[in-house]
Amino acid sequence: MSPSSHRAANGAEAELRPVASSDSSAAKVLLVLGAFRADEPSVGVTELGLRTGLPKSTAHRMLGVLLDAGYVTRDRDRYRLALRAFEVGARVHFGAPTNLREVARCHLDLLLGATNETIHLAVLDGSDVVYLDKRDGQRQRPLPTTVGGRVPAHATGVGKALLAFAEPELVTAVVTEVVRCKIRPRLAPAQLRRELEDARRLGYATDFEGVFPGLSCVAAPVLVQGRPIAAVSISIRCPAKLPDSYARYVVATAKKIAAEVDAAIRLIDK
Repeated sequence: MSPSSHRAANGAEAELRPVASSDSSAAKVLLVLGAFRADEPSVGVTELGLRTGLPKSTAHRMLGVLLDAGYVTRDRDRYRLALRAFEVGARVHFGAPTNLREVARCHLDLLLGATNETIHLAVLDGSDVVYLDKRDGQRQRPLPTTVGGRVPAHATGVGKALLAFAEPELVTAVVTEVVRCKIRPRLAPAQLRRELEDARRLGYATDFEGVFPGLSCVAAPVLVQGRPIAAVSISIRCPAKLPDSYARYVVATAKKIAAEVDAAIRLIDK
């Protein structure tokens, strides 16, 4: 998790990762496709070249491939993801053998109804978390998170809830590299370990202005057979204080989702 792998500490998404065998044309196409951001829908060739490290001429050629295949559209000198990219992304099946988003849907709705705050469902992907679903609360203006957005796990409540129960090797890697991350340089490795230990003990994690300035949240892991497959969070804007009841709500919601997923797995295993 190098400093260049994440955007600066203004709360933007994590950058794309290098693609294996990047000398191949297919890898370069994927690199360009992965460089589009939810917070900046359209982008020019020069910026895509900077994001991917590809020469401008190569980035332009790869965009031509994506344009012909219907994955991007062009408006003058700017490009944006097209419907074909959405169609393919919508087919992703999280949490096999169940569709995690479908299982969690009603539980997220109930949590929104109980709190009227912003609700997130996220999964761990390496040292980052990816938001799978979101419910916007009405107590505040919309938060700057996006479904499909990727942020550093150590600087979010959902990420810390997941890391608290993750494999030791991954936790060690994240803790070791956290000091070099731009997002939250004041978070020392020893502090992160203490926060993860607290999350394991309490069953939930909290975060205050980690990735997104002015936001705080409480999150609980969805544990299925001891493995953290996702996390659920309630987020609010500072300086409002997180009510103690929110921790209970989010833990209960995560447990209900986990129970449904676990029941589906046991049914398939019979």
